[in-house]
Amino acid sequence: MNLETKITIYKFTPQVFTLTRFHPFIFMIS
Repeated sequence: MNLETKITIYKFTPQVFTLTRFHPFIFMIS
């Protein structure tokens, strides 16, 4: 993985955790 890919993952991952914290039903559906 190059640096750009890692930065994208680090920016995206917290958003995923925030979504699952406030909308856990999203994972129950999928």
